[in-house]
Amino acid sequence: MIKKDKIIKILFEAIEEANEIISSEQQLEKSEKTIIFGIESKLDSLGFISLIVAAEQKIEDAFKAEISLLGKDTIISENTKLLTIKDLVDYIFRELNEQK
Repeated sequence: MIKKDKIIKILFEAIEEANEIISSEQQLEKSEKTIIFGIESKLDSLGFISLIVAAEQKIEDAFKAEISLLGKDTIISENTKLLTIKDLVDYIFRELNEQK
């Protein structure tokens, strides 16, 4: 059974990994309220992509399931104004459960 707590833990690990390569001004807090996309996000496009790539790889390793967080019909679209870690957790949870 897929648990949201495990997804949160994985995304926090991805934040740690991304924080290692982004500037100190862009460092992200490990919180479900952390904004990772949108005008209020600390991340520039490279920081955002680094976080998403790390998250996708960690999700694949943990759940043996491939999930795409960017691209057509994903959580990020032209209508996305704001994206938090909680939004990402909820999206990943739904996607993984649909794959089962």
